[in-house]
Amino acid sequence: MENKNSSSRKRIIVSSSHIDKHNHIITKEALYSALPFLNGDRKVRFGLDHNKTFPPLGRISDGEVIQGEDGEYYLVAYQEYFDVIETLTLASGLKLIRESFLNENYPFVECKFKPVDVVEVKYDFVNLGSYNNGKKFAVELKAETEYNFKSSEFIRKSEIPDPEIVITLTEVLAIALGFGLKKIPEKIGDAVADDIVKFYKLLSGVIKKSVTELLPKNRPIHFVVEIPIGETITELIVTTRNPDLAIKAFDKSIISNLIGDIRVAINDLGAEKIQFYLNEEKTWEMNYLITNEGKVIGTKKSFKKRDDFFQSLVNKQSNDNA
Repeated sequence: MENKNSSSRKRIIVSSSHIDKHNHIITKEALYSALPFLNGDRKVRFGLDHNKTFPPLGRISDGEVIQGEDGEYYLVAYQEYFDVIETLTLASGLKLIRESFLNENYPFVECKFKPVDVVEVKYDFVNLGSYNNGKKFAVELKAETEYNFKSSEFIRKSEIPDPEIVITLTEVLAIALGFGLKKIPEKIGDAVADDIVKFYKLLSGVIKKSVTELLPKNRPIHFVVEIPIGETITELIVTTRNPDLAIKAFDKSIISNLIGDIRVAINDLGAEKIQFYLNEEKTWEMNYLITNEGKVIGTKKSFKKRDDFFQSLVNKQSNDNA
């Protein structure tokens, strides 16, 4: 096991009450409502460009709302980089990297398990052109698929966010797809089998409609399926604009083969959140996981992609300031 430290902590503006480039305004009250997330027992990830396929760089904490000289309100906090980097080797021989903090570690807000009663489809309405277009997207999808799902929005503060759709499964549906730590009661087995058929019709509809409508159309779409397993969240991510590729990748016979790796991540590594992505070879690969202590464990490839992207941002900023 190797270990090195490189501590860094910087105060940043997380958000403000100014009108942004999408004509959105975050109110003073909304800024204050974010403080429990920044100052609670769980912390917010310090990520890159709202891209969840990159492992976190650290955490954001110690938030407060202040009023600037311009009269606007600002949510400020500290951005903290992980300062401990270790290499570890699993019994299978797989070498991984683990990043954490030398001082106290905290679990992440995003890993807190929240069971859902119905399948949920989430989208950023910016990728559909407007709030009303987002509502229309959800209404049309429900009419086309005839499936009982809940729709909701998420907002990413980015000038042109990459298109992304998130589908969250119920625990019963997850177990029926081959995931889970317990079996479905026999008496509801037939009903669940019918639900699987309807779910895949919904999934196919979401993918095909997203490819047609999500903006910008020159960017691939992140299709994210969230699967609850016990109190651990598993994310499956396919990034493409090829609907056939995405639909095939989520086939039950393919994704159910991941349960062995998931059990290792939960039982041996203490995973609260596990992410798999479809790689260049069109096979599922573990990207990274976040433990119940707030430590991040991933492949060398996942950290290299993150660090290369981070360096490209640093270089661009340096060139812009030159």
